[in-house]
Amino acid sequence: MGIKEEIISKLEIILKNMKEKHGIEGNLEVNLGTMVEKSKGSSSDISITCFALAKPFKKSPVDIANEIAENLEKEKLSYIEKLEVINGYVNIFLNREYIMLEAIKKMEKEKLGFKKENEGKVVVIDYSSPNIAKQFHIGHLKTTVIGGMFAKLFRALRIYSRRCKPFRRLWNTVW
Repeated sequence: MGIKEEIISKLEIILKNMKEKHGIEGNLEVNLGTMVEKSKGSSSDISITCFALAKPFKKSPVDIANEIAENLEKEKLSYIEKLEVINGYVNIFLNREYIMLEAIKKMEKEKLGFKKENEGKVVVIDYSSPNIAKQFHIGHLKTTVIGGMFAKLFRALRIYSRRCKPFRRLWNTVW
């Protein structure tokens, strides 16, 4: 579950508690997916828009945003660095260090980009075969660097790469 989805699930619980507190019956009929979005005008990471909740709660969006922010602060979520309420929006600033450490843990655990079915396969890389009868130029160096890059990439992915520099042009020149 991503951070946005986790915030949406926390928001569902908060709104359910707010409905009980204010004595509101029935569904709120708001789409939480559109309420929680990447921040556009603010320097925050995620924003919660509270304007759609003003009518069912019969309160101003600013009051609703303040109540949601208070409830989110009580949750003490480790990925939230700070909360800010501005004009009916709850702006959420994410803890960069926490997110970075979680991403590193996930990458180490899952070994992203490495597939077991690719291990042991063979790839032949054909690159850099300059014509020795003509002048060597930067184009030859470019294909050598690109071929070397692919060979290193395949080695990192545990795919055996066979480097091949064809001598076809040499034999066409000589004979």
